[in-house]
Amino acid sequence: MTFNTNESKEQLSSQSFLHDFFVNLYQDLKKHQSGFEVLVILIDDIENCLAIPEILVLLKSTFSMESVKKCKIILGLASPTLDWLELTSVRDRPQKHHPLTRFFFSQIKLHELSQEEVSTIAKNSLRGTGVSFSSEIIKLIFDYTNGHPFEMQSLCSHLFNNQLSGRVDIDIWDKALQDTLNDMGS
Repeated sequence: MTFNTNESKEQLSSQSFLHDFFVNLYQDLKKHQSGFEVLVILIDDIENCLAIPEILVLLKSTFSMESVKKCKIILGLASPTLDWLELTSVRDRPQKHHPLTRFFFSQIKLHELSQEEVSTIAKNSLRGTGVSFSSEIIKLIFDYTNGHPFEMQSLCSHLFNNQLSGRVDIDIWDKALQDTLNDMGS
């Protein structure tokens, strides 16, 4: 068996960088933040790493190191279902999951919220604020976001921030929607 030293150095360099970053970040937070216990790292849109198939191997290798294990670090990865399946499947057998995915625990599928759930969340979130959304606005929130939790939260936040005299209705919809789209990069 032979090893390509260039690949080995690149892998070591990437792993060393990640190791030092995570351990030093954890130690700095522990030292400077009273009550700090656990570092939670969430990587969203992991499907953007499909061009780098070794990313899961690199993360697993780094988080398997004893010095990193001693740190209380929780790593979460997020991706739409189809991209997750592509990222975690064995290339020539798409129905078989890559053995490394066991390291990242099981997949948790989030569903879109129903219209009733969107309405309940919006009303409960506004309770005690003196602000209310008209039923027309709540229906538009659901129609526009299809119950996507992040999009709903962002849109509701902009609606709340643009409210006039405690009431949110169609008058401010266009401005809040444009602010939301700008935030999401659309």
